[in-house]
Amino acid sequence: MMPLSPRWYTRTKRALEDFLQGSFQHDYAVFDFDNTISIGDSQWTLYIGQCERLAYRLTPEEFGAILRQEFSKETLKSPIPSFAFSWNDLIEDILHCYRIFYDAGEIAFPRGKASNDHAIEHQEFLSKMLFLLFEVEAHLSVEAACRFILYPFTHLRAEEVYSLAQSVHSEAARETREKGLKHTVFTSPQSLPSRAGSVSVSLDQGFAVSEDIAELLRRMSQRGIDLYCISSSQEDTIRAALENPDFGLPKFQGAFTFNALQDKEGHYIPSYDFVNHPATFGTGKLEAIQKRIAPRYENKAPVLVAGDSDSDVPMMTYDPSIRIILMINRGQKCDSLRSLKEAALEEERNHRDPRLLVQGRDTLRAEFWPRVECRDSQNRLHAGNGDFEKEH
Repeated sequence: MMPLSPRWYTRTKRALEDFLQGSFQHDYAVFDFDNTISIGDSQWTLYIGQCERLAYRLTPEEFGAILRQEFSKETLKSPIPSFAFSWNDLIEDILHCYRIFYDAGEIAFPRGKASNDHAIEHQEFLSKMLFLLFEVEAHLSVEAACRFILYPFTHLRAEEVYSLAQSVHSEAARETREKGLKHTVFTSPQSLPSRAGSVSVSLDQGFAVSEDIAELLRRMSQRGIDLYCISSSQEDTIRAALENPDFGLPKFQGAFTFNALQDKEGHYIPSYDFVNHPATFGTGKLEAIQKRIAPRYENKAPVLVAGDSDSDVPMMTYDPSIRIILMINRGQKCDSLRSLKEAALEEERNHRDPRLLVQGRDTLRAEFWPRVECRDSQNRLHAGNGDFEKEH
């Protein structure tokens, strides 16, 4: 069998190569998607792409309703923590721009476009849509953000979201391969009068599927291991990435994700289907394995589980029969995963048989590198346990 790429960390590479030489019979593996299979976030990338393209099928009244859906009336009136303006002030600024685009016929699915006359409003709209989502995640909950980020799909069909996601992901991946993943600051214009004034939000912009993970997945599939993805992103978004021919991934037996309900005509509505799609976050990921995957395999645990965040820890640690736990170090502060990474580093120091594996990445170049450390998009180095270490 050909060796894996030299971009894998040596210990991790050897352990995975040994694992692939093992015996498998009706076995399966489970991977998180965002920042595990991918470098960058599929759902945030699509959210940005939808904002940039003004790709909506909503009236201004409907758009206002979905932006306010996660908030009580009292919360809407209250200031966003650390800011002098309220949630409602921020939403009204976004809606002001949306009405301008809508009245000018610039909102269109699958691709609208702000005119040159409205370029400053588009800067305002994009910056404040990103700022709003960032603050929802920071001050409501990650689960609320997972719901909120999908509300703009209202009135779209599954195949339309799938098609939009593939287009946005492919476009972002081409740019990321050329320029790498970059830390970007989005700032709304100070020259435009608004309730909230100018705001800024910074985030990593870019998206690519790791060729090293793609190669590992292909090898596992060739060895007869069934592959599953469990993600807190939306179903069509994840299917579009898994099946995108640009990314060279093998067939997955299933993907378990967040998803909204659909009306009788098959259009998404801003309400969640927690019966058929339990919240796939934290213990919800473990529930997806135990209730929806393991029964297909005589209730066996997966042979390998891979992830990058605290949300993945429950499914990584629930059964000692899991042969390999693969942790991607992207430099994120994660308390539970940090402890698991430290256990992996201790396992290595004591020369024990490798089960807990850490893999670092060079985020700037959007690829793995043969270290446990992570270089982030701001050229900072994070140790193998994820802690910030120093400027690189």
